[in-house]
Amino acid sequence: MLLEIEICFATPERAVRQHLSVPPQTVIRDLRSHPDLLPELAQAWDQASGIGVFGEPRGPDDKLAAGDRVELWRPLLADPKEARRERARLRREAQKKPPRR
Repeated sequence: MLLEIEICFATPERAVRQHLSVPPQTVIRDLRSHPDLLPELAQAWDQASGIGVFGEPRGPDDKLAAGDRVELWRPLLADPKEARRERARLRREAQKKPPRR
């Protein structure tokens, strides 16, 4: 009996999703060499900054379960903490300026 899983990757422009059938006892690492893996997903796998299942970080040796959605995460464009600091700084500056008349 095979397990049905989904593997996906998204960019700001588009998302790539693929359903795969894998044998029981398959671990995340095994997906990279799956013969039916789309070339776009193979490339995304090589560039991924992390891998998760339903938004939870997972390791390469974690077993898959039926219905799992494996997500290939791309690197962050900006550090979230730094971006938040910059937004706060801009809000403070905007509040200091006198209103336009």
